[in-house]
Amino acid sequence: LKANNILPTLLIVAVFSFVCFNTFSFDIEDKIYGKVLFRACHEGTLNHATFELREGNRFELHWTGVLFADYFTGTYRQVGDTLFLNYSSDRPIRFGDRIFMDNKNERLTTIRQKSDSLRNVVPFLFYYGYCKGLN
Repeated sequence: LKANNILPTLLIVAVFSFVCFNTFSFDIEDKIYGKVLFRACHEGTLNHATFELREGNRFELHWTGVLFADYFTGTYRQVGDTLFLNYSSDRPIRFGDRIFMDNKNERLTTIRQKSDSLRNVVPFLFYYGYCKGLN
């Protein structure tokens, strides 16, 4: 190797090592998006979803199915056992903007209102924690 090729070669090796082996054990997701403070999961027959509350009062909802995948984000406010979600985009049909945190049964449930146009749609239940691979 010529002297002027050594620096690029070392840089390529270092980047490759970091990407492949995560040599520095650096968790980039927490640094960029904030630490996950709470998580819940829904596992259905043909779909599943994960819900995460992050630092900075932000939330993420990842919903996947046989032919689709949706990603919802926004901010939240917690008052007692109720979460008030403010979506950055459209909200999912079966997960509302007011969520009851049932700590006794470790489940999340959408709170429907009389004025809610989706009040006849059955909401999905989410259980606390990581997905268990039940479906």
